[in-house]
Amino acid sequence: HFHLRYFAVQPGGHTSLDQHAHDHGVYILHGKAHLRLDDEEHEVYAGDVVYIGGNEVHQFFTAGEEPFGFLCVVPAKR
Repeated sequence: HFHLRYFAVQPGGHTSLDQHAHDHGVYILHGKAHLRLDDEEHEVYAGDVVYIGGNEVHQFFTAGEEPFGFLCVVPAKR
C-alpha cells in the first residue's frame, strides 16, 4: 500500500530539507526545479520521474517563472 501526495511550490520557493528512512518516488507534473540529492544537484522537468532512496538528503528549489508541481509516492507504513 502507498500514499500519493501532491506538492506545489511557487516560483522562487523550495521544499524543506528532508531525510527519512523510507524510499519514495516523485513524478514532476509541471514546472522545473533543481533537486539537491545528498551532495549532488540535478535539474528536473515536467514528465521526469525521480527515485529518492531511504536516508538520502533531498530538497527541491523551483527554477523559472511558473510554479513547480509534483506527486510523491511513499509507503503507507513508514
